[in-house]
Amino acid sequence: MLKLYVMRHAKSSWDDASLTDYQRSLSARGRRDAHKIAQFLIDNHISIDLAYVSSAKRTVETFSYLKPLRIPVSKFLKNHYLANYESLLNRIKKTKNDYASILLLNHEPACKHLTTALTRSYIFPKKKFMQNKFSTAAIAFLEFDCEGWDQINSCKAVLKNFVTPKNLN
Repeated sequence: MLKLYVMRHAKSSWDDASLTDYQRSLSARGRRDAHKIAQFLIDNHISIDLAYVSSAKRTVETFSYLKPLRIPVSKFLKNHYLANYESLLNRIKKTKNDYASILLLNHEPACKHLTTALTRSYIFPKKKFMQNKFSTAAIAFLEFDCEGWDQINSCKAVLKNFVTPKNLN
């Protein structure tokens, strides 16, 4: 059973207009929300083998809150910034099968499009919320009944959970 966690970065700050979109850091709310999601993952004993993280400042900063998870391999990728979901899917499909669980920490709309495309044939009560909005710091939990990452397009994907910081209040 392969597991994919798709997470959107936490809320970014717009306080400094001189920064580019790529350079924006997290807002105070973003830091609180990133901490909430990290604590949820810790409390639920979520284990992640590999993380693909957009190298934009707000995604890297969001990822820093996940350090207590002790993810053994982390790859910060500039080409994930503004990537479409097909590019992200291709990255995941090229992952070695040594990794049973992957975190993809990225941006909208790619997070929503990727999750929706992979779970197209499965109805989960929270999926309707995710289709409308993949909010900042939200994380989707997907499981695949296949043997390798290169097969995830053709095997059954189940959206096991969709958690937002607001759900955790």
